[in-house]
Amino acid sequence: MAIVSHFAGGDIDIMVRFGERSDIPDKKGIADRMKSKWRTIAVLIVILATAAFIRIYFAAGIMGASFALSGGSDATYHLRVIREFVETGNFIIWDDYLNYPLTSVNPNPPLFDLMVGTVAYLATVFGMSPSTAASAALACQAPVFGVLSCIAAYYLGREITGSSAGGILTSLFMAMCPILIATSVISMGTETAFVSFLAVMMFYFTVRFIRATDSETDFGGLKGTLKGNRSALINALLAGVFMALIVLSWNGFHILILAYSVLMAIQLFYDRFTRRDPRPLTLFYSITIMLGLLIAVPVFLGVSLFRPLLLGTLLYAIMACVACTAFAETRRMPWIATIPVFAGITVLALALLYYFGGGLFNDVIFGGSLYGSSQFAELMRGNTTSVSALSAYFGWVTMWLGWASVFVMILLRKSMASRHYLFTMSWLVVLMVISWRNVTLASIAAPAYAVGFAIISIQIYKTAGLKDYLSSLKASDATPFLKKMLKPIPLLSIISVILLVGAPNAMYAMDAGISYNEKDERNESMGPLFSGDVFGAIGYNVMTPDNWVIGDAFGTQAGVTKEGAMFTWAEYVSDAVTRGGYKSVSDPQGNGSAAASNMLLASASDGGVIAAMLIRLLSVNGPGALETALKGAGMSDADYNELKAVMADPDSKRSEVLLNPGRYGIISSDVSCENLMYIYLGNMLTERYGQSQVAKMYDDVCAATGEKISYGAVGGTMFPLYPQYSNAFLMLAFLNGYVVDSGSVPQFATSSYYGFTYTSEMYDTYLWRSYIGMSPEEAGYTGTFGAYNYFNDLSLSDGTVVPHPGFGMSGFEVEYWEVMYNPDDDAIHSSDGWIRMSQTAAVELQKNDGGLINYMSGLPLIMKYVGVTGTDVSGTVTMGGTPVSGIRVSAVDSDGMVRSSAFTDADGNYSVTVPTGGKVNFYTGSVNLTDGVLIQSSAPAPTVDCAIPATSLSGSLSGTAIPTGATLKLTGTASGGVYTYAFTINTFTIGSMIPDKYTVDVLASDGTSLKTTTVTVHPGTNTGFVIDLDDSEVEITVKNMYGEVLVGQTVTLANVETGVTYPATASAGEKVVKTSVPAGWYTATAIDPTFGTAFGSMFQATATATSTRPRSHAPRSQMFRRMRPWRCTLFTGPHSDPLTGHSFLRERIPAAFLHIRSTSPTVTR
Repeated sequence: MAIVSHFAGGDIDIMVRFGERSDIPDKKGIADRMKSKWRTIAVLIVILATAAFIRIYFAAGIMGASFALSGGSDATYHLRVIREFVETGNFIIWDDYLNYPLTSVNPNPPLFDLMVGTVAYLATVFGMSPSTAASAALACQAPVFGVLSCIAAYYLGREITGSSAGGILTSLFMAMCPILIATSVISMGTETAFVSFLAVMMFYFTVRFIRATDSETDFGGLKGTLKGNRSALINALLAGVFMALIVLSWNGFHILILAYSVLMAIQLFYDRFTRRDPRPLTLFYSITIMLGLLIAVPVFLGVSLFRPLLLGTLLYAIMACVACTAFAETRRMPWIATIPVFAGITVLALALLYYFGGGLFNDVIFGGSLYGSSQFAELMRGNTTSVSALSAYFGWVTMWLGWASVFVMILLRKSMASRHYLFTMSWLVVLMVISWRNVTLASIAAPAYAVGFAIISIQIYKTAGLKDYLSSLKASDATPFLKKMLKPIPLLSIISVILLVGAPNAMYAMDAGISYNEKDERNESMGPLFSGDVFGAIGYNVMTPDNWVIGDAFGTQAGVTKEGAMFTWAEYVSDAVTRGGYKSVSDPQGNGSAAASNMLLASASDGGVIAAMLIRLLSVNGPGALETALKGAGMSDADYNELKAVMADPDSKRSEVLLNPGRYGIISSDVSCENLMYIYLGNMLTERYGQSQVAKMYDDVCAATGEKISYGAVGGTMFPLYPQYSNAFLMLAFLNGYVVDSGSVPQFATSSYYGFTYTSEMYDTYLWRSYIGMSPEEAGYTGTFGAYNYFNDLSLSDGTVVPHPGFGMSGFEVEYWEVMYNPDDDAIHSSDGWIRMSQTAAVELQKNDGGLINYMSGLPLIMKYVGVTGTDVSGTVTMGGTPVSGIRVSAVDSDGMVRSSAFTDADGNYSVTVPTGGKVNFYTGSVNLTDGVLIQSSAPAPTVDCAIPATSLSGSLSGTAIPTGATLKLTGTASGGVYTYAFTINTFTIGSMIPDKYTVDVLASDGTSLKTTTVTVHPGTNTGFVIDLDDSEVEITVKNMYGEVLVGQTVTLANVETGVTYPATASAGEKVVKTSVPAGWYTATAIDPTFGTAFGSMFQATATATSTRPRSHAPRSQMFRRMRPWRCTLFTGPHSDPLTGHSFLRERIPAAFLHIRSTSPTVTR
């Protein structure tokens, strides 16, 4: 079989023949054809077997008999639709489990789900349960279509290159293409493999109708062309049918219509330039495009997707086809007349559509969208695929061969009269461009990379003389064989292909076939051969119970009777609905996402989350229908009218919200009207009404509408821990309308190299209060890294540090709480032996047998709204008849858990809701919900006042003689009160003070600070406060991770109580850093350019201490204590916890240890 041929119309002899296959009928029978093609068939069988093996072998064992799926939330929702179809015979069009209390349209065109559902239904006939049948059919369809794509690719490659060799190479590339493998493994539950197969078939028939129009035969106009060129017509119709199948299976089809219109326009303009009749090809392109869309019209009308998904694309297709056809009809008119006219008409049409299209402009240009908001659409649009990702998708050399083939075709062609030739180049370029958009488009574009690979491979085969080289080796004896084998150009070509293409692509293919569930294990097995990780560039996650714990956790609640809907993060929605049976406030397309985000980030201590739930029901049902319920629950006429007005026009409050960040938060200037409504009205309700009143409004509205939002689900992955792993939180904040800048959300968390610094507003969100409860300060953690120490201790809790879900908030109780338990007291996150169980069971085991609990494993915690019962209490705090501000008033339940809190205002007023059986407590010197001094505890009543007794502080100075003119200054932490005393002797007394925690400064006459410390002043008379003016001598040694002492180091000591820092540097060659600091608690930090940053243990420098034991943490409240010493280590980035599949804190790796001691005085514990 001769492979060498000529390009049609060209005079350069190369390996590939475009569009010049023989039209002489082959009269051989099927058996004769197979016999003559046995080598090709044998090679194809090997290719197909390889494709099937790599798509099944690695994933099948992970998937298991339960047919666990990969493909994320998309696969989970497909499973929901298919399972519903198999179990009930109903196809979900409007899903009342999503976007509660509204409904959500099924975003997926129906063909794929109906096809898989039919197969699953047939499986139930043979005894398989509907649930298992749905999972099995969905999991097994991907490799089937992945292998079928390789068969179709053979015919596509043969049609384009004109040779069986080109078809085999195209099929081989498709079989081993990493992106196609990863999207067609046996567990994959998305439509990508099916759509990729349909796309290859569509391309094949497109090439055939292009080739059929390559002759110059004049059939006498469009009608004559339809009759005369039946081959082109049939293939255009078949291409249109496969395009219709794609449209009916995939909601991203707009880009393919756009691509085909671009290909049509390129050919149209080129035909005009070369004076060829452009009408035939324009006609067949239009037939393919319009047929593909018109077939889908009645189906999309039936499933309510016509307006949101199809209409815009259909209008674009009509405009493109009409414009191209009209332009083709003006082929005899001069360019100077036609181009300006058509450009002007196009601009006018788009302008009319923009101003009068009612939102159709974006649908026409960008395609229809089901996203619930422009913000969510922006998030989902994402970034273009990076070059490194494309190299993992297609191979780091072969990803460029498509572009190389275009260059070769331009270089080796003097004339482009062949339409087939021009189409091939244009098709390659267009598909490779769209492959940069996302994974699905990269899979659809894979045939272009495959054909480019085939073209370049054949050209190398010819140019390097490999045919003659290989033939000569067959006929050689030993000595001539070696001589001929070492022929430079052919040998180097073969070696280059093996090293640059074969070996890397084989590794990428294997990497794509291995799931992330077992990549670590596979990398460990390759450790003796390779220094780094071999696998991990591309892959997929199989959602097994031990890998995707979110889905399995929701599955445990499937049989629980639900009393309302749930709000949670968008990534959890599909699992909550499909596996847990919950109704969800939001859906995966972002409908309801603003509502859910406002609930998750609402303030918890003042009932903000209940207010957000109330606003959701009011916005759906309309406040007019619920006027009686609202006013009956205590809402005033004025507030009702304002609420109604704001809901009708949220934008009227934009200026007020943006100009008052202290009241409403740091909000983005382009915040949506929906978010403005939640932010303004939520603040209005919580400012003007107590929690019990807001809860009564909500309860009465629920009773009036029969609708209720009862559950909130929060997981550890929703917290911003490290900049690389904060997407979920940033998404929540962005959808809530807060400013998100460079990975930071100023309202809640600021990103830095080491992680995030949190604000007090973050600690009061429902997100925090429901999952963790106490803030780090409330749990006794202070300092720059207090939050991270807190997280780390919660993730390896020995029972001394535990979360308190619901702390500081009313109306919710824990519904579901599972944790990870390990019986080993010395376990770390990556240790074996972690077991998932209920929190109560884990705590019981820990009490009896020891072990550790990971409360931050990523498992969701579900809280249920149970209503707020109790008394709204208000009153005034005074001292000597004068109102006192900054006094914490906390309502505690019968167990002593803080449920709501308030700080007195400038007039000494407060308002809290006290649970039934609880008390109202008053604290001075408090800045959070656990510190301060209790001064009064009272039973709840409508009015409870507190009178603080007269308070004074007496004390003395010790140490150095008092400088002349020294002054004592005390500044209240909570109250802001300032008191001064001018020294004449070394004793002092200050009266009429507000009880508080004070910063104490001893100032010289020129204002220089001589000493800074703190003191807590209790109600009544405080005596015996001694201020030591002497400094503590401290010596610090810095070591690297190998225990070697580092010389010439600079260390910064930070007083954890005052925040004052004291830098100190050792001279060159000195191993010990020496300095003097005032007595107090300190942290030490050293930065080395080689070994990074080291953090020393907390230590106390005093004037009287004698021991030298290190301290683990700053002082805490009595309810917490740490039994094990804390190691000084370098902060490192997060990793994926193999127990959960979610990111948290990597075990801190010792990098530079600080050894600290003091001399007269010394470091003490």
